[in-house]
Amino acid sequence: MSELPIPVIIGTVMIVVGLGIGIYVAVQAIGRNKKDQEFLS
Repeated sequence: MSELPIPVIIGTVMIVVGLGIGIYVAVQAIGRNKKDQEFLS
């Protein structure tokens, strides 16, 4: 593995974590919407 500067590592980790949280929140929101639609119909 090549040595990366610390800011690059931090930036990459923040992007990965941000994407993970974004996907998780989106999945939770979609799941909630589906449940609400089933409940209403």
